[in-house]
This record gives sequence, structure tokens and C-alpha cells, in this order.
Amino acid sequence: MRQPFTSRPTLWLAALSLAASSCGGQAPADPSTPVASPTPAPAPTPPPDPLGLASAPVASVKAYIKTVESPERGSNAYREVVKDADGVFVLYVGEYVVIDSTQRNADGDVCRWKHDPRYSWDNFDDMMDVKSSSDPFFFKFEVAQPGYAEVTSMIDNVESNEVKMRAVVRK
Repeated sequence: MRQPFTSRPTLWLAALSLAASSCGGQAPADPSTPVASPTPAPAPTPPPDPLGLASAPVASVKAYIKTVESPERGSNAYREVVKDADGVFVLYVGEYVVIDSTQRNADGDVCRWKHDPRYSWDNFDDMMDVKSSSDPFFFKFEVAQPGYAEVTSMIDNVESNEVKMRAVVRK
């Protein structure tokens, strides 16, 4: 016949002793005593930007004429472009033009971006013969004939200023 648990006092005391020693055998802490808690792990540091750019988001975009190759593409001769009295850039037929865009954050620092620029243009008089570009930041064209055109860019849904240009025949 099997004996009830209470009839084995030695076994019962051994089990109680083992349980107490595995729990540390200490009295409960005073609730008014501060309890140490683990220090939270620091937030992960973002990887450094390989281009050395400031953090986003993009707050402003400036489009500008980067280069004007004159008198024609392939000449490797460049000139400073000037504005007329109306603030419009003056170009000459045959020149090769590159427009660039720069994005800045709210602090005015050149910053990272999520989406490459998208250029838009109004080529009112077919002044521009638009060329392809392997660099998404460069909008390239050859001045095909006298006329007027405007170009803007958009980076991360922020639109740039208008680059206004008038082409004339070189005298």
C-alpha cells in the first residue's frame, strides 16, 4: 500500500530545503528600497553617409546652370553664363548646357535624399534639343535655335526654382 506524502517527513523537509536554497533563501526586499534595473541599450547609431551628407528630409531644392560648353559640344571650352535685365539666362545657339540640382534640409545643409530628381521643362520655341543623361542630377540639352525655355526639378516632392533661359544667335 502506498503511503501518503505526509508520512514521509524526511523527504518533505529535503524538498523544502532545496526549494529555498534555489531561490536564494532571502527574505523579500523592503518595498521602499530602490531596486537596480538594467541600463537600456543605446539606440543604434545610423551608419555614416558615404557621401558625407547631412540628414534629410529635403526642405528646398535649387536648380542652376552647371556648365555651358561654348561655342559647341566637344569644344571643351566653357563660359560663365549671364542674365539679362529680366533675370533670364542668355544662351547662344549651338551651346551645350547642363543643369544641376542641389537639395538642402531645413538647416540649409546639403542633405540625403530618397528619390532622384525629376526634371520638368517648358520648351516654348523648341529651343532645347534635350539629351539623355546617365547622371539623374544632370539635365542636358543642346541649344537648337533661338527661343525661350524654363526648367525645374523636383526631389522628394520638393520643387525647385525655375531656370529661365533665352537663346539667341551669336553675333
